[in-house]
Amino acid sequence: MSFITIILFGGLAASFSLIIEILTSVLFPVSQTIALGLSPALSFTTFLAFLSIAGIEELSKYIFLRQYAKRFLSDFPSAITKSVLLGISFGLGFAALEIFLIWYNLTRLPLWALFGSAGLHIFTSVVFTVFLFSVAQKRFTRETLIALAIFSHLLYNVLVFSQ
Repeated sequence: MSFITIILFGGLAASFSLIIEILTSVLFPVSQTIALGLSPALSFTTFLAFLSIAGIEELSKYIFLRQYAKRFLSDFPSAITKSVLLGISFGLGFAALEIFLIWYNLTRLPLWALFGSAGLHIFTSVVFTVFLFSVAQKRFTRETLIALAIFSHLLYNVLVFSQ
């Protein structure tokens, strides 16, 4: 088990979600405004764009983490601390691409928003890895965890981008 592999899986998940987001920006042109760092008024269309971005990114994370679990679970000791470390690594890999793209576009987002983005992706990745890799009794269903992750991401998007 290599932490480099899980970081790469995070980057691949971010790349996959970016491709899907670009394709859906045709449906929601306001997401192009969001990607440029401009603050659109919070309308229903903007809310749908925020929701689609959150859904795409969180489902992408879950899918890639599930594939990682299928391929490398036999090598994985099921300790919670190792699950958390893998979640942090995956979240950093995912957030690195997003932060680079935000920095590259020279958006006018404050520094706390960049750290918030990394924190959000790390948090949701840790939740997913603990759920997927832990052999402890699962108290939540995967649908509940995905909905929680999407809601957290949606809340972050609304707070940061519609100021």
